[in-house]
Amino acid sequence: MNTQKIKSFKVEIVPSTIDCKQLNQQNAETFYTAEYYSAPLLKQVVSDFESALKTVSGLETTLLETETRTVNAGSIQFNVKAIPTSNPSYMKVADSIDHYLTDLQNANQQSIRRDNVRKFRDGSYVKIDEVSDKLNEFIAESRNSNVRYEITMQNQRQLPDIDMLIIEPGTYRDVSVQSALTYVFAKEQLKLLGSKVVTPFKKALKQETGFNDKNLPGEVHVDSFGIGKYVFMVTSVPKPETKYGESAKQFIDYVNEAMQNPSMTRQKNGRNYIAIDTLAMVYRSFVAQNTRASMEQRVDVLPVPKADFVLVGK
Repeated sequence: MNTQKIKSFKVEIVPSTIDCKQLNQQNAETFYTAEYYSAPLLKQVVSDFESALKTVSGLETTLLETETRTVNAGSIQFNVKAIPTSNPSYMKVADSIDHYLTDLQNANQQSIRRDNVRKFRDGSYVKIDEVSDKLNEFIAESRNSNVRYEITMQNQRQLPDIDMLIIEPGTYRDVSVQSALTYVFAKEQLKLLGSKVVTPFKKALKQETGFNDKNLPGEVHVDSFGIGKYVFMVTSVPKPETKYGESAKQFIDYVNEAMQNPSMTRQKNGRNYIAIDTLAMVYRSFVAQNTRASMEQRVDVLPVPKADFVLVGK
């Protein structure tokens, strides 16, 4: 078996002047190397070192207030800021609202009796207090208590001028001077590769398809482009984009308004009710208002096969 164990990898340092906006062979090779070789290695360095920084900082994952602590590695000072978050996910709230309204309508159609629901001449109504309580329940359930970290650097010395970065995966889980220096290089290179190589090259490929926000595909469409020793396959998928979170917020505002405005509800025995079908119609109208035609474009890369007759042009 001809298996070679690899201990380290060489990652070429690309200059800040690099520009991959053009679809040519050199840029294709730079993109492929960046996306499938350099970036995965650099991301691993960043992930391992930042995990080490969080551990060394001693900041807990369950904090009540924002805290910042300093970790030094040689002349480089890292500020680790831990920010406790418990903001609700309105995407989850929207999903719960949709299920709740669907259950209300299904129970009504099947004549299933439910608490806080009663029939009037023009249809079935639900007590507005229940709707409000449900919304508060959905918001509470969607809160994820966790800690978000922000890591910044100070006193960063001038980086040495090198052409190649040697990376040994799995060796950056400590806050040493060498790990810190490699981390700084990795962070800067990832930012550069994203903004000057990967993003502009993919953008140019997607533009070749002819599709954009004003010219969307009617169905899934695949375009393939041969550039140098690679074949780039761009799959364009029509995909409506809906701001469900915004729809949930608008619906919550609507229910709160109904709670305060008797003209929006039906009164019976001192209780206020609102039509189930009206609630469903209003929520789905918010969803429709917050939905726009859009598409998703995925880029896949294949090597040109050795056999010349496999690929067929126009």
